[in-house]
Amino acid sequence: MVRGPVPGRRFRGRALVDEATAHAFDGFARLREDGLERHAGQRDAAQRALISPYLSVEHRDGAADGCPAAGLASDMARESGSGTAHRVYAEGVADFARWLSTEDEDGLARLCTLVGAPVLARATKGSPVSEEILTAPREALTDAGPAQPPSPPARQP
Repeated sequence: MVRGPVPGRRFRGRALVDEATAHAFDGFARLREDGLERHAGQRDAAQRALISPYLSVEHRDGAADGCPAAGLASDMARESGSGTAHRVYAEGVADFARWLSTEDEDGLARLCTLVGAPVLARATKGSPVSEEILTAPREALTDAGPAQPPSPPARQP
């Protein structure tokens, strides 16, 4: 049994992390561009179509197949900030913010809301607040407002 670091292993591990990070953000960028195509270039419609499933229990529970900005946030926070994966992550996050931008804002507030919600919902999974963490920003970002109970039928005179 070999104890301690194995020469070359860390380098290959780092290369795999770099490649996986780039692959994840490339796939996420394609997903957003596909959304724009499906919505005939209407950015607002494409954004709304992404926000609802992004802030869902399914996305919370499927972190491995979810957004790399949320999924890799904790790992990147532990990085030195000088590696390829960190650079690719920062560029991917900035690109996501630009995609989320509107005529009135640069997308950073929307980005922080979207990425923060799944991170917190995953950390609180099993608690009632977990789903509330997903619902509140979904309503705020889509202007859906809280679900309203159906109105009672009108009385006939």
